Amino acid sequence: MVSITADILISGGLLVSGTSITKMDVVVTGEKITDLLPHPSNIDAKRIIDAKGLYVLPGLIDAHNHPINLDKMDSFTLSAAFGGITTVIPFMQNMRSRGIDGTTSETIDRFIEESNEISYLDFGVHAILFGDDDVEIEVPKLIENGIISFKMYMTYPRRGMMMPDDRMLKAMSLASEAGGIAMVHAENGYCIDFLTDNFIDEGLTSREYYAKSQPRILEVEAANRAATYASVTDCPLYVVHLSAREVLDVLRGYREEGNYVFTETCPQYLDLTNETLMEHGALAKIGPPLRERADNAAMWEGLQNNIIDTIASDFCGFSKAHKYAGG
Repeated sequence: MVSITADILISGGLLVSGTSITKMDVVVTGEKITDLLPHPSNIDAKRIIDAKGLYVLPGLIDAHNHPINLDKMDSFTLSAAFGGITTVIPFMQNMRSRGIDGTTSETIDRFIEESNEISYLDFGVHAILFGDDDVEIEVPKLIENGIISFKMYMTYPRRGMMMPDDRMLKAMSLASEAGGIAMVHAENGYCIDFLTDNFIDEGLTSREYYAKSQPRILEVEAANRAATYASVTDCPLYVVHLSAREVLDVLRGYREEGNYVFTETCPQYLDLTNETLMEHGALAKIGPPLRERADNAAMWEGLQNNIIDTIASDFCGFSKAHKYAGG
């Protein structure tokens, strides 16, 4: 018997790493994995979990979520834990549109204080910057407080969420100078509103016109524009929830030129298509919209070729009633 006493021994499971699947024992002391040993390791432990015949995977990080609607950090992190998630990185924004006073940095301070009390999981925070945020004040202050990632919307101008291009450039410049990273929701919001208005004027408001109001070219254009701005300001860029296959070649090109461009897709863009929207209606209405089977295949290929870095949920916590009401 090895003279080591661990808190937990996960024994005899099939350990999945980045390169292999091997029968191993996982030794846990406190809240840390302290050793990985060939099975049987004969480690003495206070608690032994028999993982024979089971896969043992590293804890997952969900780097994109919005627990600000029905779910807060208690119920959200509890459900995430049941799905194998051990760390979440939510987005937090100013809540002035919901009648709650305060800047983005003040809102994030309150969010962190509350989450420290109620979260079941480790967590980080991304900031969202809206067009009404004072980026000259907020970006340096947030970075000083350890929040180094800033998401900006290139769409939703009528909701007051879109960041004007000149302010985006300023935010990227400030982030670059202080070691931050810009993130974007890449869709051309003005074009979407133009197309939407035209469809409404023509009485074309049924579900088959949703994807047509947000065509793939508008994601490609916005991603290219964001990457251009990031290149000009020498700011690292993270483009969230990619859905259109053409955007991968665009962003690959910026990488090949030496720019720091990181990419993300979501499970829904790996598996679902616009046919899901046609079948389920509002429940499958998301932005960017679900695309086609060829786009699913391209996202999988992007993961295999390391063009896509991250899979994240983009969880928002809406109810069915909210979705059917147009939320």
